[in-house]
Amino acid sequence: MADEIEIRLSDYIKIVFSRWKMIVGICVGAMMLAALMAWRMPNVYESRVKLLSLVSGTGTEMPGQAGQAGQAGQAGQKDGLLNQLFSSLSLETLANLASAEDLLVQVISELDLKDEQGVLWTSSRFAKNINVKIEKGESGKKINLPIMTVAFRGNEPLLVKRMADKWVELFMNRNANLFSTEAIKSYQFINTQYNEIKEKLDLKREQRRVFTVTNPVEIERARRGILMGRYNEFFGQLQTKRAQLVGAKAKLASSQRAIADEPISLTLQRAIPSGAIWAILGQKLDTLRAEAIPELVMRDQEHNNLYTTLKNQVTMTRVEVDTLEAEVVYLEKQIETYQNEIELWDAKIGKNDLVSSQLNREIVNLEGPLGMFEGKLLPARLAKEQQEGFIRIVEAPIEPKVRVGPARTSLVIKSGLIALLFGVVWAVGSNMLGFQSKV
Repeated sequence: MADEIEIRLSDYIKIVFSRWKMIVGICVGAMMLAALMAWRMPNVYESRVKLLSLVSGTGTEMPGQAGQAGQAGQAGQKDGLLNQLFSSLSLETLANLASAEDLLVQVISELDLKDEQGVLWTSSRFAKNINVKIEKGESGKKINLPIMTVAFRGNEPLLVKRMADKWVELFMNRNANLFSTEAIKSYQFINTQYNEIKEKLDLKREQRRVFTVTNPVEIERARRGILMGRYNEFFGQLQTKRAQLVGAKAKLASSQRAIADEPISLTLQRAIPSGAIWAILGQKLDTLRAEAIPELVMRDQEHNNLYTTLKNQVTMTRVEVDTLEAEVVYLEKQIETYQNEIELWDAKIGKNDLVSSQLNREIVNLEGPLGMFEGKLLPARLAKEQQEGFIRIVEAPIEPKVRVGPARTSLVIKSGLIALLFGVVWAVGSNMLGFQSKV
């Protein structure tokens, strides 16, 4: 067509060279502005942490409990369980766990992260400083265990490390139970029950020790034995005195009966023949007259020695009876006193034996469950320690020494290139517009 104007590449080059000052000015101005802006931008530091997720494929069975013959089968079961687990725990799930809002809020709260106005960070702001990346780490020939790399960025190196450390601590504590077995889950229950029973058992043993010190059974039984010995001694004396009293009373009664039949004095009668009297008178007495005159009788009294002997015997026997009765009464009172004391000691010893047997029974009842929980505590503790290794730290966070941003040089170069392109386009465009206006 006649109206078409042919423009060659050399024409564009001439236009660019003809306006090189403007293009260079735009480029230099843009680069200076970019350099000023980049200089004012704060430094960015990064701290990384890498976590490796593991899981036990043997359920609640602890290492070493299975025999050597079943190790190959258990290894295959472990591989299958691991693959099944990580098929359900997708990479997106692990990433979501790492950036869970409640986890980030807890980190912000515990570290007291605030902006320049003193307002706590929001979880969305904190999430912008976190970059979660899931990788596949080879573990054996069949299983790919996920390695999670979490990068924390910020303007202060120490604060970046603190954020990473706190996040690791809370993440491991909150998510370790996702991989726990039944034995691991029961550790807290077993440990709590063990501590409670052990505390009760120690308390009962202390009560028994204090009770034994304050109520010494052997000493109490010895004291009761002494009282029993004295009781038996007095009881033997009482039996003897009672027998003596019975004999003395029988003797007194016999003496009283004997003295009742015995006169105090004896009367002696002696007959004097009448012929003898008349012979003394010097008279003869014929037979008739002699028969008519009664015989004279001479009476005489003398003390009865037997009566006196019996009386003395009765007196002495009565004194003996009175003495024996007093001794029997004294012995009976002593025996009653000792018997009451023995009954008191028997009641006290019986009560102490009852309390002691009750404490022993309670201790035995506590020792049984304690031994059972003690036997389960070690496997549960080992399982808990195994659980703590389900999420392992491959690379711990460190305080960054070298900044990772901003890329000031790259920013200035990119700004210069963009400004150069803009200047060229501007120069060519303005020239074409001027040329068309002349036509």
